[in-house]
Formats: sequence, structure tokens, C-alpha cells
Amino acid sequence: MQVPTSLFVAAMTLGLSSVTKAVCPSGNTIAIGTATTPTTGVSQWNIYDTACNLKYTYQQSTAISVCDSSVFYCAFGTTNIDQYDDPVTGWAYNCTLDSTVETCGSDTILSCGFPYWGQVTDSNPEES
Repeated sequence: MQVPTSLFVAAMTLGLSSVTKAVCPSGNTIAIGTATTPTTGVSQWNIYDTACNLKYTYQQSTAISVCDSSVFYCAFGTTNIDQYDDPVTGWAYNCTLDSTVETCGSDTILSCGFPYWGQVTDSNPEES
């Protein structure tokens, strides 16, 4: 007996749709996408969890450097984001450049971040 092609295609589609995209190395909890310019004079960054679920979108004037924003802080002498302060939760994240080319949809991930110790219960080994 031969399985109908349409049944095979449906089974493959359902099977592959449950595959979760994961970005950033283990231990990170957020991924920061590359800046886009959705409208003239505005830069926008999407902040994702590591399963590529959009958590937050941050926008600011293109006249302001990413390093001078109220949520991103850069490594000294660079424009590399090394800290993200979540304006919704107030949590701060250490960030590093994503060393691999990963994407959430069409958004290339720029940086990966994890919470500062002490913000998450039992996350600081010095408190154990």
C-alpha cells in the first residue's frame, strides 16, 4: 500500500512546525536583533527570548547613538552592546556579541544577554 503524497506532506508540515528555533548560547535568556529603521529618523531593536518569541521592541531617534540610549550601554570605546536594561521589568542583562550568525525570522541576532546575578532566585553562587 502506498501512502498518499498529500498525507505525507501534511505529516511533515505538522512535524516541522513544532520545531522550536533556539538562539544564543546556553545560559542566555534574551537575544537582541539588529537595528532597523522602520520610519525616517527612528531606529528600532527587537528583544527576543532565546526561543525567538518577541518580548519587547525598543525605538529611539537615529540622532541618538545606541550607546547613549536609556536601555543599551556599550563596551568602552565601541558601539557593541554590553548591557541591556529592560524598561518593562527593570532587569539588567549582561550582553555579548553573538559569535554565530543566528536569526529570529529575518532579524539577525546582534547580542545575547543573561540577567545580572542576584536578580533571579538562587542564580548567584555567592548567595548559596
